[in-house]
Amino acid sequence: MTTQPSRGLQSGTIIVQGRMTAVSGKGDVMVDLVKRLARESRAEEGCLSYDVFRGTHDTDLFVILERWENEELWRLHMYGTVSKSFNFAVAPGIVDSGHVTVLEKIA
Repeated sequence: MTTQPSRGLQSGTIIVQGRMTAVSGKGDVMVDLVKRLARESRAEEGCLSYDVFRGTHDTDLFVILERWENEELWRLHMYGTVSKSFNFAVAPGIVDSGHVTVLEKIA
């Protein structure tokens, strides 16, 4: 999964959008994995919200919208046990592609 480069750590609240496409026909397998990821991520320090959405027409498409207290806590999550466990579970042919975008609120 690719992550955009940062201009430097954001000290305020950040929004993170993750977009993943499952290998064709693996969307149903992804459901249980992303539900567990969301449940465990919500319990982590700094996580303000963690919502997962599935495409209505493309059921292999998943979008995750996260809100974190700051970028440092999000990065701890990204390199922590919960994320590593998820990445390990989807590595063997479950996720086809993915991209993560970190956003800051400007208005």
